[in-house]
Amino acid sequence: MQVLTAKMRLQEKLETEPVHFFVREFETLLDEAREKLAKFVATKSEKLVFVQNATTGVNALLRSLNFSPTDELLTTDQEYNTCRHVLNFVSDRTGAKVIVASLPFPVESPQQIIEAVIKHISPRTKLALLNHIRHLQNKI
Repeated sequence: MQVLTAKMRLQEKLETEPVHFFVREFETLLDEAREKLAKFVATKSEKLVFVQNATTGVNALLRSLNFSPTDELLTTDQEYNTCRHVLNFVSDRTGAKVIVASLPFPVESPQQIIEAVIKHISPRTKLALLNHIRHLQNKI
């Protein structure tokens, strides 16, 4: 409820005076949020950046890394489609191989998922993109 209340308060400020909000308050609020997040995840705020959504962050990160044809990029058959498209783009561009771990369905225990992913890790695995939200459209 606290998050919803804070969101509504910010939305009201934005809608009441949008120019003032974006010119005078927005950057300061972002800086404060970045400081709090940095403290929570034990890093420096300068190392954090906010993006529009998770897909934008995954896209920016994957396209900024260097991979080679001997590298493997691990994901699951439940990865969010747009993130999977970015993996495929990076693979096509660099020659790195996308390795897809098939997750069991229905899931009887968390250990099943862990084992399904771990058995695909190799010395060539350079990155694992693992989504914590199940996307059933891939299994239907």
